[in-house]
Amino acid sequence: MKNIILITVDSLGKDESKPITDALTDFLGSGIIFENAFSAGHSTRASFLAMMCSKYTLYPDELMTYTSPTPKESGKRRYLAEELKKYGYYTFGINPTSALSAVPGSFNAGFDEYIDFLNRKNPGRKMLEVLRKNLFKAYKLAKIFLRSVRVATSGIIIREDHVIRAEKLNEKVFNNKNLKPPFFLQIHYMDAHFPLFPRKDYCNSLNQSKIIESNKYLYYFINEKSLNLDHEKHELLDKIHDWTIYYLKDQIIQLLSALKTRGLMENTVVIITADHGYNFKKPMDIIGNNLKKDKQSELTSTKALHTRITHVPLVIYGLGEGVVSRQVSHIDLAPTIIDIAAGKKIDLWYGQSVFLDAERPVISETNAYGGRATAIRTRNWAFFYEAKNRAYSLYNMENDPNEEHDLSEKHPEIMAEMKGILEKHELRKRQQLKELVREEIRRLQIQSKKGG
Repeated sequence: MKNIILITVDSLGKDESKPITDALTDFLGSGIIFENAFSAGHSTRASFLAMMCSKYTLYPDELMTYTSPTPKESGKRRYLAEELKKYGYYTFGINPTSALSAVPGSFNAGFDEYIDFLNRKNPGRKMLEVLRKNLFKAYKLAKIFLRSVRVATSGIIIREDHVIRAEKLNEKVFNNKNLKPPFFLQIHYMDAHFPLFPRKDYCNSLNQSKIIESNKYLYYFINEKSLNLDHEKHELLDKIHDWTIYYLKDQIIQLLSALKTRGLMENTVVIITADHGYNFKKPMDIIGNNLKKDKQSELTSTKALHTRITHVPLVIYGLGEGVVSRQVSHIDLAPTIIDIAAGKKIDLWYGQSVFLDAERPVISETNAYGGRATAIRTRNWAFFYEAKNRAYSLYNMENDPNEEHDLSEKHPEIMAEMKGILEKHELRKRQQLKELVREEIRRLQIQSKKGG
């Protein structure tokens, strides 16, 4: 049985991933490159729900709507780590973000060891969770104020609260004596996520105050949709993001080198992907045009599903080499890993192994910016649906890769096809959820009989 290492990087779009994938190719040899891989949502939780459970984020309103798994729902999902344990795998997960902790959800299901770095004995941490769940939702002004204060504080405080460096994650792996074949190691690096604080030896002695100022600009630009584009700050942010990627590249190679020294890289498959892209890093004119369009358009929630956010890297090392141009999704990742590990298929999972040579649309979902939205992509087209206003848009990806020119009125035949796909997608989710509920009822009945 093969060992499997799943490396995910937060906020790393396909276009920004080349330094990391090139370094992995140099170290591991050529892999299988999936040129058109897409996340199933715009957020970390949505992406990991797809990757770990092969499930979409949103279910039909009349049945269930949620954006992250909770302990209450955990019995209704088949988690990847749980399935791997059935085949004798030791499972080890490291996720340094509260979005993937065992507190708000159940992403630790099936892991023999799961490290999320949360200090649950810290009363300040508990208070912060209360504020996030209640005060922040009820009072938008309080949310903006408190976050602004956090951004304005020193870099050390921001890093401690938001970013745990890759080297700290690697240390957890180095110190794990239980990591023996066959194993599944899942590690999520946060360094490329806001706020961006590259290690000092990677940022050309840039003054710390400049980095803090750049992060404040990035925060207001993204969250407040400011149209005051500052080219100098924008270029500096691009450099800062690049520095974090170069740092991550070195740390990932250090991780794999240490595992190689321990003899743990033999018969090992390495998978690299990202939870979602990095919206800020693109030409200034595109950013300006998109922001103006989003401010004037009803399709505000679809902004989170644009290609810039959902197009992610996906390379699999250790199973040969090649380039795959057909579209694949994070929904397909868990089925692919089970296929690699045991050659099995999980019927209740939504996706399919990426090694099945079958072209199909890829679908992403969100409930960001106050509305549910769905994106459907085929080889040539990107279709968006915003549920609140029942608004549609359509883009030709060959001629308009930045999704700026809506062609929905000019191609009624394509629109009809996409709406048909959307309808089938919603129907399948209804059927699947009902089956999940039936499976849970059967499980509880068996438990009840055993208890009786």
